[in-house]
Order: sequence, then structure tokens, then C-alpha cells
Amino acid sequence: MGKRSQWRLGTIILGCLTALSCKEVGRIFAPDIISTDQNWVIRETEHLSIHVRPDSAAARDIEWIVSRLEESFHKAVNYLQVQYNNKITFFVYSSVQDKEKNSGFNGYGMAWPSLESAAGFYESPQNYGAIGPHELVHLIVYWTVGIMTSLALDEGIAVAVTGHYMRSNEYPDGIPVHIAAAQLNSMQKIKPVSAVFDNRAWGSVHDQDHVLYYNQSGSFVAYLVESYGIQKFNQFYTRASANEYRSSFQQIYGMSIDDFYQQWIQFLSLLL
Repeated sequence: MGKRSQWRLGTIILGCLTALSCKEVGRIFAPDIISTDQNWVIRETEHLSIHVRPDSAAARDIEWIVSRLEESFHKAVNYLQVQYNNKITFFVYSSVQDKEKNSGFNGYGMAWPSLESAAGFYESPQNYGAIGPHELVHLIVYWTVGIMTSLALDEGIAVAVTGHYMRSNEYPDGIPVHIAAAQLNSMQKIKPVSAVFDNRAWGSVHDQDHVLYYNQSGSFVAYLVESYGIQKFNQFYTRASANEYRSSFQQIYGMSIDDFYQQWIQFLSLLL
């Protein structure tokens, strides 16, 4: 691990201890997948080293995965307006069960930013997880924008870049992020800004709240970027800790976050 990685690791551990949110530390202390699990075939692309199981659906459909991940990489750097010159290692498990058993982490996808690695699973073009921009955004933001201070902004920017969160019968490619949030707003499920910027709340959400938090944060971040641009958001991203998000927003955007929050909710109310 280089000096830059050591500095970032120490900073995030300190941030976890002070913010009482250890999601990012969980990302950092990832299992050494390459040394403990060597059952991979590797496809190198311009920006990724894609690991898939031999004789798996992912190996069969590797061109689909390559195209989707490379397209996702370009979408992320273009949205963030950054340059990322390193290569990302991406592990594609054969199923979500394979991923959870062998990576040590639950869920469809995972990112380990300090290791420049991410993981997802693939069974078919209709059944896969994290084969898209979301986890790549976590890595790219980490190395180009800065250290995460708010889980709402960290997950929010990943959802905003992706443009949708969750799929439905009406939206098989994913519900557009603002439509998803507008649906929550119509059901009066939008959480107050204080809850969204509470890292403790993010660390303890249940399955239903998990969907609410991600959808809401993705739409909020997308609307913030659409209103004021990515450069201001990048400043806010590195300064918006649980204790500082209100003052940081005021300093960067020249208005209170509560006033902007109400503007965003009004925007949502006009969508449906």
C-alpha cells in the first residue's frame, strides 16, 4: 500500500470512529479475494480488469459485461468531470449467493475504494447485480473527489450517475431516479434532511428503508447537480459531515439546505 493509500486509510478509520459509521471501513478491510479465491478467468479492458468464473454465464456473455462496464466507466467520469487513470479490478460472481459466500459481504454489489476493486454478480442480462456505474462511482469519487463524509452523498451520487434505482415491470431498465423519489413523496415517505444526513441512520436501515434512503438521496443529489453543477457538489461532498453539512451547504451554495430541500420536494410534487 502506497503512502497515498495509507493516508486515506488512516483518515477514513478516524472518520469512522468519529462519525460512528463504519460502512467505509468495511469496504477498506475487504477480504483478499485474489489470494483466497483464485477461481477466475480475467478479461483486461482499457479501464478494467474483469474477473469472471470459468464456464459461467458471465464468461459466456463476457462481451456484454465488458461493453456495459466500459460504458458505465465513461458515464461516471463524464458526469463527475474527472480523470481516472488507474485500472479497476471488478469481480463478477456467478450468483448473489456466490458473491455473499466468497466475498464476505451481503448484497448485490460492493466496492472497496482503497483497493480500487468492486464486485457484482451475473446470471443473465435479466438477472445481475452491480454491473453498471454504481460501484464504479464509489471508486472514482474516492480517488478524484475525496474522502466520503456523508453516506447520503456517497450513495446519492452513485444513484444519480446511474440515473435509476431498482427495476419494476413498468421500468424494466430501472425506475428513473426523480420518478422513484416523486413516488415516495406522493406516499409522504420522504425523510427529513436531518435523517438523510445522519450516518447512524444509514448504518441501521432495514430493507424497506434501504430503498427509501437510496432513492431519496439519489434524486436529491441529482437535483442538486442539475441546479448548481458538479463542481460545487464535489466541494460539498468532501465537507458535508454529519456535524457540518448545514454550514457547508450555506457556504458553498449561498442558501440554507432546508430551503433547497423544500425546492426539491416542490419539484418532485410536479412530476406525477
